[in-house]
Amino acid sequence: MADLVVRVPDDYNWSQFGATGAIIPMTDAINRINHIPLPRRPLTSIVFGMIHGGFTYRNIARQATINFEVRSESTEMLDKLSRQLDDVANDVAANAGVQAKLNIFARRQSGGLDISHPMVRQVRAVHDAMGIKSMLYPTTSALACFAERKIPAVTLGLTTGVRRGELGEPEEAVSIPAMWSGLTQLVGVLLAMDAMDEKGVDEK
Repeated sequence: MADLVVRVPDDYNWSQFGATGAIIPMTDAINRINHIPLPRRPLTSIVFGMIHGGFTYRNIARQATINFEVRSESTEMLDKLSRQLDDVANDVAANAGVQAKLNIFARRQSGGLDISHPMVRQVRAVHDAMGIKSMLYPTTSALACFAERKIPAVTLGLTTGVRRGELGEPEEAVSIPAMWSGLTQLVGVLLAMDAMDEKGVDEK
C-alpha cells in the first residue's frame, strides 16, 4: 500500500501564467502510472483507491494525494514496480516544478497459503457445501500482518454489496439477508478449524 503526494513548494510562483498547482501534475503522475506495463503472469495489478486535493473551487490546489495498492504474485515484480513508481514521482517533480513523494507504508512478501493447505481445503469444503464460490486474488491490506508472522489466515466475506447508480460510494448498501449465509459460513469455518486442531493437523 502506498500513496503519492504532490505538493506545491513554498517558493511556488503563483502569479506565473499557466501555474497549475498540484492537480495537473498529479494527473500526469496517474497517467504515467497507468501506462506502466503489467504482466498477466505473474498476476499483477495497481488498484487506485482514493484521490483528494485542494479545498475550494477558486484556489489552486497546494497539495494532491492518491492512495493506491500494488498487487502481485511476484516479489521481484513488486520491487520493480516500486522503482518505477519512484521514477514517476521524481520525473513529475522535475518537469512540473513541484514536490512529489512516494510513500510506501505497508508491504509484505508475495505469496500466501497454497490451495492444498488444510485451512484452505476446509474453507473450500464449507463453501462447496453452501454453494459459495471462492475468490482468489493477491492483496496487501487484508492479511499482511498475519502473513508477516507466518500465521495461516484466509479472508471471509460475510455479505454482498450493492452499488446503485444514484448512490455515491460512501452510501453503498449491504445485503442484510445475505449475512445469514455469511455468518453460517464463519461458524462452519471455525468448527472446521477446531476439528483440525483436535486432530493435530499441522497448519503451518
